[in-house]
Amino acid sequence: MATVTEPAMDKALQEANARIRLLIESVQGGLTIVEGDRIVYVSRQLGEILGYSREELVGMSELDFAAPEEKEWLELTFQEAQLKGLPLEELEFWAIRKDGSRRFVRNRYAAGTVGAGTPFRFIVTLDLTERELARQELLERDDLLQQIIDAGQALAAADDLESMLRAIAAPAMGDSSGEGTGAHVAILMYVDEDAEGKPEWASVVASIGEADVPAGIRFYLPGTSPTDLLLSSPDRPLL
Repeated sequence: MATVTEPAMDKALQEANARIRLLIESVQGGLTIVEGDRIVYVSRQLGEILGYSREELVGMSELDFAAPEEKEWLELTFQEAQLKGLPLEELEFWAIRKDGSRRFVRNRYAAGTVGAGTPFRFIVTLDLTERELARQELLERDDLLQQIIDAGQALAAADDLESMLRAIAAPAMGDSSGEGTGAHVAILMYVDEDAEGKPEWASVVASIGEADVPAGIRFYLPGTSPTDLLLSSPDRPLL
């Protein structure tokens, strides 16, 4: 019967460790391995997502890089899971990179025990920023569409220009009474393209209420489609 020598065992262990490391590094997203209360491994990919070095991340938890508005509910979630003895499965939240930029991440958790019952966790972190930004943009478009529908209904119900502008401006400014808020409404109509191919706009400005109230809303009517009524607010211009 062949005897396994110590050098052979060391070589086999090194090869096994190399295969495990290769497997870990191939995980899509960042990987954190926690043994007990101690982080024993952080992958290079997690450092790329969050902008910290692996050495820095070893001393950090989710609460350390979570965005300020995320910290409270995350902490409550962790406390509840610990009190009830329930394993975490998945969390999504905004994180702040070391350079101050924001990334939207999803953490997936897997837990078990090693040795004499020491708990360990695998945390896989995925960067879903582009997906989340697209989702938020879609929600904003849905909100914009609803405003357009509301404006269209107000337009259909009005019997003169002043009433039309007042009816359109009121709900958009948060006034459900239909009396308006003294905002200025500008109706801009696409007329042609300039030499650089950019649209030129002719405008008709109607003042509703007090003239010293700053401009509140703009409605844009692209000439290419009379039904395309686009609404914006001062903090979200469409031009």
